[in-house]
Amino acid sequence: MVRKKTKAYVLKDGSIISKGTLDKYSIKQESKQIPEPTWSQGEYSKLSIVEPPYSLENLIQLPEINTWHYRACDTKARDVIGAGWDLEPEKDDPSDEERERFERFIERCGKSGKTFVDLIYASIFDYETTGNQAIEYVRGEANQGESDFLAHIQAHTVRRMRDKVIKTLENGEKVRGKDIFVQKRGQKKVYFKAIGAPFDINHKTGEVHPLNFLSVENRGNEIIWNTNYTPKSDYYGLPDVMPALISILGDRESQKYNVEFFENYAVPAYAVTITGASLDEKTEKKIQDFFQRDLKDNRHSTLVLTEEGEQDTVEGTPDEVKFNFEKLAVDVRESSFRLYRQDNRTEVLSANGVPSYRASVAITGDLGGNVAEQADQIYDDMVVKPRKIMVEDFINRYVMEALEIESWKFKFEPMLKEDVYSNDERLFKYFEKGAITPNQLREKGLGLESVEDPGMDSYYLGDRPIGGPLADQQEQEGTGVAERRQVAKALSQLRKDLMRVIKGE
Repeated sequence: MVRKKTKAYVLKDGSIISKGTLDKYSIKQESKQIPEPTWSQGEYSKLSIVEPPYSLENLIQLPEINTWHYRACDTKARDVIGAGWDLEPEKDDPSDEERERFERFIERCGKSGKTFVDLIYASIFDYETTGNQAIEYVRGEANQGESDFLAHIQAHTVRRMRDKVIKTLENGEKVRGKDIFVQKRGQKKVYFKAIGAPFDINHKTGEVHPLNFLSVENRGNEIIWNTNYTPKSDYYGLPDVMPALISILGDRESQKYNVEFFENYAVPAYAVTITGASLDEKTEKKIQDFFQRDLKDNRHSTLVLTEEGEQDTVEGTPDEVKFNFEKLAVDVRESSFRLYRQDNRTEVLSANGVPSYRASVAITGDLGGNVAEQADQIYDDMVVKPRKIMVEDFINRYVMEALEIESWKFKFEPMLKEDVYSNDERLFKYFEKGAITPNQLREKGLGLESVEDPGMDSYYLGDRPIGGPLADQQEQEGTGVAERRQVAKALSQLRKDLMRVIKGE
C-alpha cells in the first residue's frame, strides 16, 4: 500500500509553508500578465487590417521589465542622434536661403510637443521595441513647405490595411490598401496615407479621393513607416531582441520568485516530508513546537507522531506518521540565479547588438584598449549607421523635396571621432597631391570660411604651386628660393593649425 505523503517547508523562525503555497511563486516559462489588445479580431476583419505577427502592446512592455533591454534601446536611440546633425553642401555654392528654410522647418517640428531631436529619439526607441518606426508628416498650404512639420507617432498604435486595390479614382489612380494606415487610441481612429501616395484620405472616415481634393481640415496626414525586416510579415517588423525573448521572460520570473517568496516568507531552512498524514492544524503546531524546542544540534532528526497528532508512538507501528527534515541548500540556489541572470543579460545585449559597457554594464575583465575600440567600430558600423541612414534617407527624400531644397543634404554627425579624423586625413592627402586647395581644405574639412588670398586658392605639390592664381603669378613674375620657403612655411603652419582644431586642442 502506497502511503500518503505531504511536503512542506519550515523557516528559520519555525513557521510552516506548504508546498502548495510555494508553488504559487515557482518559476514558470510563460508570461502570466498579458494586457487586453487594443485591436479586436472583429476590427481586423471588418477594416481589412493586417494583424502584427506579435502583440505590439506586449513588446512595448519588455523595456519596462528588463533593465538591459531598456538600456540597449535607449543607447541605440541616443547614439543615432547623440552627435548632432548638419547639412552638407550638394553644390559648390549652396544656398544660404535654403539652409535657413530647413532650420525653420526644424523649429516648427517643436509644434508637436517634441523637438526634432526628441521625436527622432522616440521614433528610434519605438523601432527598437516594436521593430517599427512611425513619423507623421504634416503638410500645410504654404509654398516651399513653409508650414510643414514632423510629429512622432507611437508605432504600437498603428496598423496597416491589407495590400489590395480598394478603389480606382476618377483620374485612373488605383488606391492600394498597403498605402493606408490606421491609428487607434482608446476608441478613436485616425487614418493616414503613406508618404507620397497619390491620393487624399479623409482622416476621420478613411474615404479616399483624388489628390488635393480634400481641404487641409479633412485631409489625412502622411506617415513615414520603416520596419526592421522579418520574413514573418510584409507589413510589420520585429525588434532585434526577439531571439532573447525567453531570456527576458525567464529573468523576469526569477526576479518575481526572489521578491515575492523571500520578501514575504524569509529564507526556507528545512524541507519536511510527511509520510502517512496530511498537514492539518494540529500537525503543523506539533512540527513548529518540535522545530523551535527540540531540533537543535541534530539537524536531520526524525519526528514520529500519531496520525491524530496527540501522542508519540513507537516507530514501526501501523499508525506511524513520519516527518523527515532536510536542510535546504539555499546558497546554491541563489548562486544559480545569479549565473542565470548573467547569462540572460549577455543574451539580451547580444541580441540588441550593444556592447555591455555602452549599456552601462561593468563586467570585470571585459573589453579594454584596442579591443574596445574595435567593438565600438563594429557596433557603429552594424547597428548605429544603418539607423542613421534610415532617418537621413527619408529626410533627404521627402522633406528636402517638399521644402524644395536642392543644394543641401541632411547628415548625422559620426558617432566616433575617428571617422572625423580619417575623413580629414584623406583631405590632407588630397591637398598634398595637389587635388584640392587650402581653401577647399578649410571648407570641406573644418567648415571654416575661405581666405581671400591667391595662395589659398592654388594647388600645391609639396611646397610648389602647380595651378591656380599663385602658380600663374609666379610663372609671370618668377619666384625666388626665399619666397618659396616662405610659402612652404605658411603651408606647414596651416596644417598644424588645422590638426589642432580637428583634435580640439
